[in-house]
Amino acid sequence: MKEIASILPFMLFLFPASASLIVALFGRKKGFLREGISLLGVVLSLVFSCYFCNRTLFNGSETGKFTAFYQNIFIDGFGSLMALLVNVILLLVLLYSFSYMKTLIAEGKILNKNLRFYYTLISAFNATMMLTFIANHLILFFIAIEASTLATAQLVGFFRDKHSLEAAYKYMVLIIVGIAFSLMGCVLIYSASVPHLTGHNAVLLSEIGRIADIIPKNVALLAVAFFIIGFSAKGGLIPFHPWLPDAHSEAPVPVSALLSGLIIKIGVYAFARTVTVFSRHYPVIILYVAAVACISMLLGILLAYAQNDLKRLLAASSISQISYIFTGLCLGSYVGIYGGIFHLVNHSMLKSLLFLTAGSLMFAAKTRSIRDMGGLYKKMPITSVCFFVGGLGIAGMPLFSGFHSKFAIFAALGQQQLWWALAVSVLTGVLTLSVFAWAGSRIFWGRPADSETMEQIKEVPFAMWAPMAIVAGIVLVIGLYPNLIYPILDSASQSILTIAEGGSL
Repeated sequence: MKEIASILPFMLFLFPASASLIVALFGRKKGFLREGISLLGVVLSLVFSCYFCNRTLFNGSETGKFTAFYQNIFIDGFGSLMALLVNVILLLVLLYSFSYMKTLIAEGKILNKNLRFYYTLISAFNATMMLTFIANHLILFFIAIEASTLATAQLVGFFRDKHSLEAAYKYMVLIIVGIAFSLMGCVLIYSASVPHLTGHNAVLLSEIGRIADIIPKNVALLAVAFFIIGFSAKGGLIPFHPWLPDAHSEAPVPVSALLSGLIIKIGVYAFARTVTVFSRHYPVIILYVAAVACISMLLGILLAYAQNDLKRLLAASSISQISYIFTGLCLGSYVGIYGGIFHLVNHSMLKSLLFLTAGSLMFAAKTRSIRDMGGLYKKMPITSVCFFVGGLGIAGMPLFSGFHSKFAIFAALGQQQLWWALAVSVLTGVLTLSVFAWAGSRIFWGRPADSETMEQIKEVPFAMWAPMAIVAGIVLVIGLYPNLIYPILDSASQSILTIAEGGSL
């Protein structure tokens, strides 16, 4: 692969960071200097992410990797895919936010002046995500992850009431403590790399593959243990999950979509850049991560069974589904990495879709209680279709995108002869289907608790259902024509494998 020296990757971070600063300084009133600048920052970042995808994923023999500042900044196929995914979903969530936040103002839940803070944080969130994807320096990588935690915690506590502040505090404490372990892992890797790598190469993520099998085994396994703790906490795996249900349920609906669809993927991305490199050399890592992930996916979906709050149900389901991604990536094989990345893409779209539909249901029914809803299929046909597309997709049903990614992970587990993990994964899929079948049937065909209130319900405005319909359409297209995305996933998987095998930029 060709290395391209360019500062263009830094533009992915610069545009949303500048948008955040402009909104913070001048976004007191609605209009271009608030919603418009926020939207412009995402759009410009999306344009650049499309450019990098074209150069790193679709360009055949000319496929390249962009580097800058002595390789401290770089972006390859995997990073380009992540940047594109984040910007597309963030754009749709931002469009959804325009109507949703106006509703909160009309209901007296927030003041108009609070929106400057909201859109400032959305742009800051985007900037920290982009910085994570372009950071190749171990410490800069750690700083980017921590910065995303601070921005997200502010969004979780946006309502500033007792419950949201408690959720934000829990999120910050658990994530910051967890990520501190990953910093210790970075220090260990750097210390062990110095004798084998020259100059500043010892602090580059892209160089870990060169020394993964030659540094002392005890140092490597201890560093990996620290990485697993930190990135599992960020991703929401059990037992590091207590922040996730509270944060998802107390945050504004668009933020919940970002939390489940995007923010927990930072843990996955960091895991793929670090732990996956070592799991190829130490089978014990595969067994440990697979065991933790299987426990997490099973307990997560059982936790979802116990929920009557729709947002908490979706949050518990995220604990379960993110475990599939960790399982695929930990295997270190091409099929496992491919399936893990594929499910990462699917989960980002499907969970964002489900949380947006939950927001629409809450918008219309004025409740989060599943048992208090009922008979909404005829009242909200678009929302109902989108909900079932998301539910069937996340359960891995054929004709939906989730089927293909889960099947790839099942195949990878079979190749490794981890039959117990395969059995747990299949069982979890069945339980997931039953959870969403129960919730969907109760919400859309059940008898409402208050018939008079339900009679007044109607479909949400176009600005809210259009983003849902777009995501649902993408899910169906990928489910019916998965070959459309195969080349992208292959290039992204090869990017991880190239570094894991000690390949240079």
